[in-house]
Amino acid sequence: MIPCILAKPGKTFIFMDIKIPISKSESYSGVGVSQQKNTFTSSVETAPKEDILDTLAFWILLGLVFLLPTFFLPIGNLSIFLSKNVVLSAAVCVVALLWLIARLKKGEMVIPKTSLLITGALLPVVFLIASLLSPSPRVSLIGIGSEIGTFFSITILFLLMFFSSIFFQSKKRVFWLYTALAASALVVALFQMARLFGAQHILSFGFFSTQTSNLLGRWNELGVFFGMTALWSLISLALFSSHKLVRGFLYFLLAVSLFFVLIVNFTLVWIVLGLFALISLVYAFSLNKNTESVDTTNRTRVMPIASLALLVLAIFAIFGSSVIGNAVSSTLRIEHFEARPTFATTYTLFKDTIAAHPFFGVGPNRFTNQWLLLKPDAVNTSPFWNVDFAFGISVIATFAITAGIVGLLVWIIFLTQVLYVGFRKSFAFSSDRFSHYLAVSSFLVSVYLWIFMLVYVPSNALVGLAFLMTGAWIGLLVSLGGYKQIRFSFSKNPQRSFVSVLIILVLGIGCIAGIYMIWQKMDAAISFEKSSALFAAGDISNASIAMERAARLGGNALYYRSLADIHIAALSGIKEKVNLSIDEARSQFQTVLGAAIENARQAIGYDATDYLNLMSLARVYESVVPLGISGAYENAKRAYEEALLYNPKNPVLPLSLARLALLQGNHDEARVQISRALTLKNNYTDAIFLLSRIEADEGKIADAIASAEIASLISPNDTGLFFHLGLLRYTNKDYGGAISAFERAVLLQSNYANAKYFLGLSYQQMGETANSIIQFEDIARLNPDNSDVKKILANLKAGKSPFGSGQASSPEKSKTPPIRE
Repeated sequence: MIPCILAKPGKTFIFMDIKIPISKSESYSGVGVSQQKNTFTSSVETAPKEDILDTLAFWILLGLVFLLPTFFLPIGNLSIFLSKNVVLSAAVCVVALLWLIARLKKGEMVIPKTSLLITGALLPVVFLIASLLSPSPRVSLIGIGSEIGTFFSITILFLLMFFSSIFFQSKKRVFWLYTALAASALVVALFQMARLFGAQHILSFGFFSTQTSNLLGRWNELGVFFGMTALWSLISLALFSSHKLVRGFLYFLLAVSLFFVLIVNFTLVWIVLGLFALISLVYAFSLNKNTESVDTTNRTRVMPIASLALLVLAIFAIFGSSVIGNAVSSTLRIEHFEARPTFATTYTLFKDTIAAHPFFGVGPNRFTNQWLLLKPDAVNTSPFWNVDFAFGISVIATFAITAGIVGLLVWIIFLTQVLYVGFRKSFAFSSDRFSHYLAVSSFLVSVYLWIFMLVYVPSNALVGLAFLMTGAWIGLLVSLGGYKQIRFSFSKNPQRSFVSVLIILVLGIGCIAGIYMIWQKMDAAISFEKSSALFAAGDISNASIAMERAARLGGNALYYRSLADIHIAALSGIKEKVNLSIDEARSQFQTVLGAAIENARQAIGYDATDYLNLMSLARVYESVVPLGISGAYENAKRAYEEALLYNPKNPVLPLSLARLALLQGNHDEARVQISRALTLKNNYTDAIFLLSRIEADEGKIADAIASAEIASLISPNDTGLFFHLGLLRYTNKDYGGAISAFERAVLLQSNYANAKYFLGLSYQQMGETANSIIQFEDIARLNPDNSDVKKILANLKAGKSPFGSGQASSPEKSKTPPIRE
C-alpha cells in the first residue's frame, strides 16, 4: 500500500512523505470558485463544498486516464479502437450529464475564462459545417464509431478538454492524474512483457494474435505512449522531489519506458525525446542561474545527467535505427511494418483538394475518397497498391484535407495558442516548487502529444490523452491564478432561469441520446463480429440474423455490404438444395435476391461515393448473370463502371469487368478490360493469370508465347511480363523456358510469391527438388498462414509429388493465382 493521506482544505496533502500544500480553493474542482488574481499563488477565498455529482464526474475522468491506454473488449476481431472510442465517448457523455444536473441544482455555472477553450470550441463548429457540406453527411457526422475525424468524435474530444479544465482545478487532482497515468503505464508494460517474453498465447484472450499486438493499438503507438511516460519521468526527476523512494520509482518508470521505446524503435519518438532532452538541459542550466532555493544544488546534480543520458541515447537510436531494428527483430522475432502516405504525397493531395474544395475540404472522415481519386500512379507498383488509406502523413495534415483551409486555420490558431500560453505562463517562476513542476510538466506532456498529432497518426487513446492533458493543464493554470473564471448565475433571475434551464435540459437530453447512440454502435459492432464468425463457420441463416441486427442498430454501409454478401452465399445454397420444389426454390431465390439488392442499395444510400458500396451491388447482379436473368449483366456492368469513377486507379475494377465479360462469353471485352488493369498495374498477377487462362482456352498459347517473348525484349524490366511469359511456358509444359522467365521475374521482384510458386514447381518438374524446396520455403516465410504451401513443402521434403490429395494438381488452369498477394 502507498502511504497517502487526504487533507482538508487549507491543510496539507501527504503523498509518500511529500507535503503538498492545498489551499481552500483547491478543495473544489473550480466550479464556483471566485475570481483569482493573475499570479501563481492560489486564492485563499472560501469555496463552496463540491456537489457529489461533480465529484463523481471527476472520478470518471480520472478513471478514463487509466482506461484509455488499457481498455479493450476481447470479442472476435472487434476493433480495439472502437472499444476505446466507446469508453471515451460514453465517459464524456456521462460526465457532461452529471455536470449539467449539478448546474441545475446549484443554479450557476463557472468556467475558465480563456481563449483556448473558445478556439477549441471552434473545432466542432467547423467540423459540423464541413460535415453538412460533405457529399456523405452520415459518414462525416458519425461514421462507424471508431474514427477520430468525424464531427461527433471532435465534439467528444473538445468536451473532454473542457471538462478536464473544470474538474482538474487542483494540484492534488492533477497529481492524481499523474498517478493514474503511471499506473496505466505499468499495466501496459507488464502486459507487453508477458506478450514478448511469455508463451505464445499468454494473455492473448483469443484477440491479440501477434507479439506486436498491444493495448494501445498499433505497434508504433506503444512507442509514442512510452515516450510520453519517459518524458514525464524525466521532468519529474528534474523538478519534483528529492525523496529517495519517489526518485527510485521515477528512475524505474523511466528505464521501463525507454526499454519499450527502444524495442519499438520508432524513429520519430527518439527525435522528439531528443529535442525535449536538449530543451531540458538548456532549461536546467538557465533555471540554476536564476534560482537560489535549497533544492537547486540537488537539481543541478541530477537533472543534466538524466537529460544528457537521454539525449545521447536518442542520438544513438536515431543514427543506429536499422541496427537496433535488426537486433530486436532477430532477438524477439518481431516482424512489424506500418505504412502511411508520405509528406509529399499528402501535400499534393492537399493542393489538389483545396483547388476544388477550398474552404471546408471534402468532408470529415473522407480522406480515403480523395486518396483513391488522386493517389500517385507510382503507388500501384508498391505493395500498398490496394490499401485504402484513411489518413495522410499525420492527423492534422489529414484534417487540412477533410476540413479545408478553415479547419486548418482553426487548428493552427489553437495549437499556436497552446504554445504561446504555455511558454508565457507555465515557465513563469514560482516560489511554490510543486506548482511550478505541475505547470511545466502538464504543459510539456501536452505539447509532446500534440507534436505527434502533427507528425503521426495516433488513434483514440493518445488523441484523447492529448485533449485531456491539455484540459487538465488549463485547469491547473486556473487554480494557480493564471486564468480568471466566468461566473454565470441564473437561479435568481426568472427570465434567465427559464432559458438556462431549457438549454440545460436540451443538452441533457442530447447527452442521453449520445449515450444511447454509443450503445447502439457498440451492439452493432458486436453483432457484426458474431455474424462474421457464424458466416465463416458456414451458418448462413444465423449469420444473416446477426448481421441484420448490426445493420438495424449501426446503419452503416459496412453492415449492409456484409449482409448483401451473406445473401449472395444464400443464393448459392438455394441453387444446391435438391429437396425444394421448383416453385419453392423460385420463391426463396427471388426473396433472397431482392434482399441482397436492397441491402446493397442501402449501402449506396449511406454513401454513394464509396466504390465498395457500388461493387457490392455489382457483385449481387454478377452472381446471377450465369442464370440468364434479364438485366443482370447490364446492371452489374453499370455498377462496376460507376465504382470506377470513384476509384479510377485501382486495377481490381477493370479486372472485375473482365470477369463479368467472361460470364457472357465475351473474350474480346475481357481482353480490353484486362489490358486496362495491366495499364494501371503492369505486374497485376490476377490479371495476368486470367489472360493466360483465356489464351489457353482459345488454344493460342504458341502465339501468346511468341508475343510475350518479343515484348520481354522490348521491356526487360517488366516483372509482370516475365511472369506472364513464364506462366504461358509452364502451361505449354516448357519447364526449362518457364524457369528462365520466372527467375527473371524473381530477380526483378524478390518477394514475388506467385513467381516463386511456379518457379518452384518448374524446378520440381526438371528434377531440381532442392531448388524447389528453397522457393517454397521462401513462400512459406512470406505467407506463414498458407496451408497449401505447407503441404507442398512437406511433400517435397518427403520426396513426394508436390500435390497430395485435396490440392489442385494444375494450378495454372485456375482463374486466380495460388497465392493471394
